[in-house]
Amino acid sequence: MTLGMVLIPVGQAQRGWSPFVCCVYGIAVSVLLKLVACTLQQKGIGTSLRHSVRIRQLCQVNSVVMRKMKYVMSQPGLLNWSKVFILVGGPDWPTSVLCGILDLPLLPILVGTLPIVALIVPTYLTGSFTYLASLPDDYYPQAPTWATICAAATAVVQLGSMVLAASALSALEVDDDELNRLVPLDAQVHEEDQLSQLRQETFDAATEWKKLPWPLQLAVGLSVVLYTVAYHLWLFWDEQCFVEYQLSYTIQEHLDGNVLNFVLPLGWWSMGLALLAGLLQGFVFGVWAPRRVVSAQQQQQHRDDAEAPPSYQAPTLPENTSNTITTTNNETATDATPGIVITDSYQELSPMKLNIP
Repeated sequence: MTLGMVLIPVGQAQRGWSPFVCCVYGIAVSVLLKLVACTLQQKGIGTSLRHSVRIRQLCQVNSVVMRKMKYVMSQPGLLNWSKVFILVGGPDWPTSVLCGILDLPLLPILVGTLPIVALIVPTYLTGSFTYLASLPDDYYPQAPTWATICAAATAVVQLGSMVLAASALSALEVDDDELNRLVPLDAQVHEEDQLSQLRQETFDAATEWKKLPWPLQLAVGLSVVLYTVAYHLWLFWDEQCFVEYQLSYTIQEHLDGNVLNFVLPLGWWSMGLALLAGLLQGFVFGVWAPRRVVSAQQQQQHRDDAEAPPSYQAPTLPENTSNTITTTNNETATDATPGIVITDSYQELSPMKLNIP
């Protein structure tokens, strides 16, 4: 959408292109960018880092949705409608990375992604007609209407692609036990998920409001006030905070060649308030809280160690001391290995007798 807003004025000014040529060029570039992004995500992240537990955890490979996607995408055959629906309507980053984790061939995945054009076209045209609607009325009077139509078409296509992807997954009607048999849980990711959940629970318990020291409570409360003030300055006094600027403007012409001229004095004050609020919350939740969590975990470990039963330690025998082995036949044998007692019997074990001087 942003490319549709920017490319028409730039193409007309620098290349002399008509709006139609700008739209065709912009849509082609958008499709190319989508395919390049899928390639980098699949090969650069999924394939090369598929052994990383962290990457698989970020991809949520143990969730029900991703496991169903994994089952559908790993079926024999290059492409089918279910795979195309998932590639187009599924979540962008996890889907591409999952294809890399499964080490699927790249070319069929890119071909199955091409129907994304049906979503790119109305999205791009929404931006283009939005720009044309900002021009004088006599330039393109139908632009506002077409911008609304394209925006509605974008929403319909986006929703439709998500529905088709969901239908492709819902066609796999299996219960949890059957799903575990078809697509077992990733043991390493499952263990890391449990550790992450434990860390999050510990973090939440350590950062409860009633457990925070009063200086930190004051810092959090002050940060909320500062954020609120900065937000209302941007909301109600935006013209006093920032210079009016549109996507078709240039820094050289409208900001005198200095991008900092976009911010007015009140804008600098509002951003300073927001920055101070962020620093306060960053200290509480990014510095103090993690240390508090580590301290709580260490204390819990000490309590667990104190409550654990003492471990057994075998007595140490002096050197050159032999051990007597007693069998059920009342015969004795001497083991030359110090500190080790062996009991042997053909029928049943007899009590071990250890001769310790």
